Amino acid sequence: MVAIGEIAKAGQFVVIGVKTDATGVTKGDVCSFDTNGLLQVAPTAGSDGPYGVAKETKGASVACGIIVEGYVYVTADGAIKNNKFVIVSAATAGQVIVATHATVATTPTQTDVQAVQNELWRRVGVYISHEAEQLGTDLTAAADGDVIMIKLGVSF
Repeated sequence: MVAIGEIAKAGQFVVIGVKTDATGVTKGDVCSFDTNGLLQVAPTAGSDGPYGVAKETKGASVACGIIVEGYVYVTADGAIKNNKFVIVSAATAGQVIVATHATVATTPTQTDVQAVQNELWRRVGVYISHEAEQLGTDLTAAADGDVIMIKLGVSF
């Protein structure tokens, strides 16, 4: 069994070092950056991308490796079908859920525009497969608590 926070495809990733906030992070957490540019566990609300995944567990106010590009393992916080965009969970900080598409009226309101903007800014990546599935086979949807491989970023 692979651990969350592990790189899924060697040679196809980018890791940067960033100082953590006053709380710290756990390996495998989906992370964002606070208003001071410090690494934080992506909260369930009020956090916009860019996002990355903590490569290690670190306490408060220390340097931490964060994977910002590539294929990586994270935890699903609900059902997610393959090849669907994932966003930061609205219920569990540091996990992902399937992205929902905002509905926009024929004559968009400011609320409609804001909903679309929020959808795009909270996008973490694309769900590829479960940790034990072989690419090129029949892949299955993720369920709550599953370790899944995602492609960080907004496209394949």
